[in-house]
Amino acid sequence: MAALCMSVFCLDRRNCWYFILPAGCLTALLLSYNFAVFGSWKGGDIVMHSLHWELDRVRGDSWSTPLATGLAGQLISPSRGLLIFSPFLLFAFWGMIAIWRKTSRTWKLIALSIPGPVLMLIVFSKYIVWWGGNSHYGPRYQIETYPFLILYLAAVWPKIASKRGFLHPLFIPFGRSHRHSMDWSLLLSRWMDRRTGRIV
Repeated sequence: MAALCMSVFCLDRRNCWYFILPAGCLTALLLSYNFAVFGSWKGGDIVMHSLHWELDRVRGDSWSTPLATGLAGQLISPSRGLLIFSPFLLFAFWGMIAIWRKTSRTWKLIALSIPGPVLMLIVFSKYIVWWGGNSHYGPRYQIETYPFLILYLAAVWPKIASKRGFLHPLFIPFGRSHRHSMDWSLLLSRWMDRRTGRIV
């Protein structure tokens, strides 16, 4: 939210307050709720931290995962990796670079959003339960970045489209096979493997 407010401020300082003030009020309400219910601005994170061992069989600080391990898990883990479930989003990282060369006001605004998905990737790569728990399948923590990554992908789409035949395999839909895998994962959750060192 802070990054988005800064982006709006940089692009339209005269009218930005129509966005920033409501956003600030909503943020204040959320923080007040967290303090009232959980006793901390971090909200439910306090409760989740106390349940790490019971739910996921891990101990330690909430942000103790080595960054390289977490990044590999978030991006290329067979059961959680962003680029495994949506391999075409690999080009979104190319788009993050290409977007800065564009001159239109719209693309400049989109470029200012890039720190958001990058920070989300880094933060959840450090999270001790980087895989998002044992009862799901897919890139759970990166779902919120998809709309942004699609915009970055659009920045280089004309170049991708010109080589459609060569790049087509990366755009084959995997939804059906992953849906069946997820159904089996939920069905067999009662026999869940809780040895987190084996999770990929």
